[in-house]
Amino acid sequence: MDITLKELKNINDLYKDGTTFVEILEKPQKPLEGDFRPGMTFSTASPFTDSKIKLHIKLQVDDEVLHDDFDSEPVTYEMEDYHMPAVLRRVLKMSKLNEIVQITSDL
Repeated sequence: MDITLKELKNINDLYKDGTTFVEILEKPQKPLEGDFRPGMTFSTASPFTDSKIKLHIKLQVDDEVLHDDFDSEPVTYEMEDYHMPAVLRRVLKMSKLNEIVQITSDL
């Protein structure tokens, strides 16, 4: 029997209790040497506590989409404000610029 590995994904158990998982769907591609275009940045740094974060959110429960703002302006959060949901704040602290992540939770 031959087994071929087609894809390998890293799925993190956010709270280490089996309730909330974070999967990186898309990582930003590092630009080629000398390829610079305005607005195209590559960073491996996580946001600072005084950062402003802009993101699109899609909230889906089972097969029902409750909120989807991918066709509109992104939601802006300030990392130092405490009105951001705790799970979102924790995921943002470990995310990198332009990553696309999926959060799955049974909470």
